Amino acid sequence: MENQIAWTIVGTLLSGLIATIITLRWNVCNRNFQQKMNVFRTLMQYRYDIVVEENVKAINTIEVFFYKDAKVLNAFENFMEETEKPESMHPQIGDKYLRLLEEIAKNLKIKEVCWDKIKRYYLPKGLTERLVDDRMLKKTAIANHRESAILAHNLNARNQEEV
Repeated sequence: MENQIAWTIVGTLLSGLIATIITLRWNVCNRNFQQKMNVFRTLMQYRYDIVVEENVKAINTIEVFFYKDAKVLNAFENFMEETEKPESMHPQIGDKYLRLLEEIAKNLKIKEVCWDKIKRYYLPKGLTERLVDDRMLKKTAIANHRESAILAHNLNARNQEEV
């Protein structure tokens, strides 16, 4: 009788321990998948304009979240090599980026996302115009700020000379 109670207690403890280990393991795997999916989602959302800050941040996390996948890392390395070329010499950057997306989709087991589907994206004319306008305004604001800083510095230097 005591032996049976002991086995019942051991069985109960072991089943609880096993269930906890399985749950913890599943949570880790699920969290890793969600992190990878968030990176992929961001990369897909900004594939029409890969220099957007949010996209750049996602690109910079690829090595962290996909470190076990040699094909993703190889596609990432090919993309990075293309980005290091002078602007006039990297016409393949878009293709390298899309190949990277394709490898990430394979890693996530999203079979429906392939080269032909990735290379198509929606970018309405109004958004394109707004993006161009925003960039021009930022460049103008930066140039004006620099000019103002130079003028202020020169005025300050003259005032100090007069004193």
